[in-house]
Amino acid sequence: MDRRGPQPGRPVRLHTVANPSSGFRPQARMSAPYGFATVPGQEARCPPVSSLRGAGAFCALSSAVLHLLLVPDHLKEMPYIGVLFLIGSIALICAAAGLALRNPAPAWLFGALVSGGMIVGFTLSRTVGLPNYHEQGWEPPYGVLCLIAEAGFIAAFVAWRRVQETPAPIIPLRVKVPTGK
Repeated sequence: MDRRGPQPGRPVRLHTVANPSSGFRPQARMSAPYGFATVPGQEARCPPVSSLRGAGAFCALSSAVLHLLLVPDHLKEMPYIGVLFLIGSIALICAAAGLALRNPAPAWLFGALVSGGMIVGFTLSRTVGLPNYHEQGWEPPYGVLCLIAEAGFIAAFVAWRRVQETPAPIIPLRVKVPTGK
């Protein structure tokens, strides 16, 4: 049994709803997290869930690759920063892989926490400094690109949460029922 709910382009299971004035009326029930169901005579609309997952995976992988490029220099300069970059990169690669699964909620949350932590670390290293480490400037182009990728992941996560919280609408179908006369 498919527990994912209605999918775009798939047949919709009709639920009968009692209506005192007209008897029983079939309605199509749709689930927002999985896409909008196709109702005869109406256009199918899909929320950007898969697009958001793709964008989140792209941002996570971009940030991971950028940080992996910086690992060798930071291991020489300040080893614990290099190790943190390596751990963060591996975590973001895991988050990107998790977004490909059917239940991406843990991957979204994990990736958002890691991306937020990297933004905080970047900000702290340029303002008050980290233990024995205070960076000057933005490290062009890596610093700005990393911030864009991490902020992009968080923005995609927030958009994904909004789509997940959208209530499932019920669309009444107009069906002519023969009266039997």
